[in-house]
Amino acid sequence: MFILKNCTLSFLLIACFGAASVNAEELWCKVTRKLDSEREYSRENLDKYQPGVFVRTGTSGATLSRCSYGSSGKWSCDKYTVDKIEIDNYTGHRKFYYYRGQFDVQVFNNNMFIENNGRGTISFGKCWVQ
Repeated sequence: MFILKNCTLSFLLIACFGAASVNAEELWCKVTRKLDSEREYSRENLDKYQPGVFVRTGTSGATLSRCSYGSSGKWSCDKYTVDKIEIDNYTGHRKFYYYRGQFDVQVFNNNMFIENNGRGTISFGKCWVQ
């Protein structure tokens, strides 16, 4: 019985601490296609402003940072604390919601992503682990 309890405790500790380290990550999600109700953004526009999203997850939650070069040529990012994370148990797809800003970012298990900014613009692209 003592060995069984120790094995169970060891398994739980490994599972808990292992999961914490696996869940902590930073993704850079580069926008390769962006569209709204009026237009699809040109390749030149995407190359000039280089829009993207940082998705940072950790043991205490997640943040989303939308970044791009501004008209001034300076790189800037905004940062939001994620309100809710949904993970599909079958596919591994993850969806990060920020309610006040009415947007979400969905990262698929192949690291492709969709950002829905909640005001009519949708961006697509690929994420890389940083």
